Amino acid sequence: MTARIAIVLVLITGGLSLIFALPEPPPPATSACLLKWPNELNGWIKIRDKDPSPAEIAILKNADFAKADYVSNPGTFQIDAGIVMSTADVNETIHRPERCLPAQGHDILSSTSTEVTLADGVSVPLTRLHTRITRTTAETEDKAAETYSFDCVTYYWFIGKETLTASHYGRTIEDIRYRLLTGGTQRWAYVTVAAYLPAPKEGGENTLISDPSNSFDERIKSFIKESAEEIIDFDQIRR
Repeated sequence: MTARIAIVLVLITGGLSLIFALPEPPPPATSACLLKWPNELNGWIKIRDKDPSPAEIAILKNADFAKADYVSNPGTFQIDAGIVMSTADVNETIHRPERCLPAQGHDILSSTSTEVTLADGVSVPLTRLHTRITRTTAETEDKAAETYSFDCVTYYWFIGKETLTASHYGRTIEDIRYRLLTGGTQRWAYVTVAAYLPAPKEGGENTLISDPSNSFDERIKSFIKESAEEIIDFDQIRR
């Protein structure tokens, strides 16, 4: 019995020691996202670059960020553009908006899939979210508390080493395919483009954004078309 135990211990120890003999996994492949919002776009003006909030830094640990605000002309609605570049641990540094927006106080009113087609015929898949966020100001001696609401339209998608997808599950499947074919991992960029409008009173329907074919959405899509050419290295993208 003692001899058998000794043999088992030798086999276990030898098997575990092989772990240290395995080659180091390659570093994650670089995403095709260029992680920089352009200073100039046709029809759009970048009014500022922004730093991530302390909450974003705390939650999305060690991720890289690129955030900026744009307007088409002074006085028109503002575009909030953001990129989060994952670390080697994609699940720790990328969270789809359906998960994080409700935690920020947004109610998701609708979610649809769409796409934009660029000048060279490449299609960028998109997920469109219509959300509503409500805030209440603090009451002071001079002013009563006020409650106000905004409707938000957010388009998002993911950029991998050679793939564009607007689906969290599609990204997972692509990761599995990539791991099986290469034995490595890849970094993903998570891109969001959002714009806000005052919500209608009494929680009614916002006719300006209830139909994705309206001019409000078309302006957001025009920004996506213009900016996609600048933030994606299409030489890497698998056609």
